[in-house]
Amino acid sequence: MLVSFATPLRPGYRWRCGPLQDLLRAHQFWLWTLIAVALVVALRAPWFGAPLGNDEGGLTYVASNWHGSGGQLYGHDFLDRPPLVVTLFGLAAQTGGTAAVRTMGALAAVSLVIVVALIARELGGARAGAWAALIAAILGSSILLGSVFTPAELLAVVPSAVSVLLLLIARRLSSGRLLAFGLAGLLAMAALLVKQSFGDALLAGGAFLAMSAWLGQDERRAWLGAALAYFGGVCVPLLCLGLWQGLDSSSDASLVYSLIGFRLDGLGALSGSDGGLLGRFAERLLLPLLGSGLALTLFWSPVGLRQLKGQRVLRTTLAVWAIGGLAGVLLGGSYWSHYLIQLIPVAAVTAGLALSSSTWHRVRWSAAVLLSLAIAATLIGPSTSRALSSEDEAALVGRYISERADPRDSIYVRYSQPNITYYSGLRNPYRYNWSLMLRTIPGAERRLRSLLRSDRRPTWVVGWEGTNTYGLDVEGATTRLIRGSYRRVGEVCGVPVLLSRGLTRPRASTDVDCG
Repeated sequence: MLVSFATPLRPGYRWRCGPLQDLLRAHQFWLWTLIAVALVVALRAPWFGAPLGNDEGGLTYVASNWHGSGGQLYGHDFLDRPPLVVTLFGLAAQTGGTAAVRTMGALAAVSLVIVVALIARELGGARAGAWAALIAAILGSSILLGSVFTPAELLAVVPSAVSVLLLLIARRLSSGRLLAFGLAGLLAMAALLVKQSFGDALLAGGAFLAMSAWLGQDERRAWLGAALAYFGGVCVPLLCLGLWQGLDSSSDASLVYSLIGFRLDGLGALSGSDGGLLGRFAERLLLPLLGSGLALTLFWSPVGLRQLKGQRVLRTTLAVWAIGGLAGVLLGGSYWSHYLIQLIPVAAVTAGLALSSSTWHRVRWSAAVLLSLAIAATLIGPSTSRALSSEDEAALVGRYISERADPRDSIYVRYSQPNITYYSGLRNPYRYNWSLMLRTIPGAERRLRSLLRSDRRPTWVVGWEGTNTYGLDVEGATTRLIRGSYRRVGEVCGVPVLLSRGLTRPRASTDVDCG
């Protein structure tokens, strides 16, 4: 049924379904979009109860404690993420914790499917929209891309894609045109305030307006109104951000460094690590790119762009959108698989355009490969993973400490695993929760040692990573401080748990099962 729907009918071919045929033709777009939404739910279901990952748990922890003073953008904790994503995780933390974070990811994936389907329908009709929806469902709930969880990229990709959709809608509107352009600009900037690598929608909007002016498709006055509306929309989030900064005690320099300066410094630190940026790219992105089906989808993208014959504005807009997304991936530095989520909308849209007018053989082959990859990843992935993933172990360590700790206790995890901090329910007196911060920010190690010498030192220390991991603590000063001030009181899944000397805490009420 899938192949029959997505393949152009041969000349002279007639369906013999009578009224059922008419019903499917009338509602086929929304029918297939609904099927794609159901596919999203099915692919995500096995992972819904999974513990929060490093970034998910860290963002939830920082958002939960974003109050009071501390000199940083988010109070006490340093974080290199824009305020909108912290706000979203804060809402999830207040409404249900882990379940709310997973629900937020599921809603984002469903929204992505619907928006991508609408974009493809605007460009190539219902058949292209249906194909794009199915592809977005598979890629937007892929374990290999990490999109089955709730990474910031999955949250940012929705306003980015909606912004492009509004550009396409605005071009055919007679009334409400300026409002559509304004909302497109607003959402393009909102995507940047979720993840600062998401400038792709802004680039696409600029390309749309520039090409429209160059080709003279609009009257000068109409074009000027559209451009002013778009960039007026872009300014709204910036004005809100400026107002927030004005009312907040943190400095403007804190915002600029947190969102831009630190990321640039981090690229330098990552390029000097083992393997460099190219090695990290090959190690972390190639398998997800191939195994998820994204590479196959991108293979169809040039074919899809060629379907927009004579529509230079639209073809350029999509091409720039893709280039902006690729730049966002490549400039990330750490090259985690969830970076590739940024490419899903434009890849699904262009592949949908290509497959909607391709031959039976190519469509059947592509559909079989994509569905096989999705099913295999969902069925085989959990059974072939370790008995416990790092997320499972982190949650066990955090809960082990939570059962034994006094509410006034504090915790530090060496050097990076903020989801342990989240599951412990304790505060971290050290402001840097990720290892890249220690490797990048001048004086970060010195501040850690000063904390360990002071009466504010954390009650608990978790030895998640080795003392010399990432080339830190070369002279062993941090190790000596920990050995002198802490004693081992337990071990969870091979991870040592240390307690400040002179303190006692009750034993855990249950044993830890590490599989």
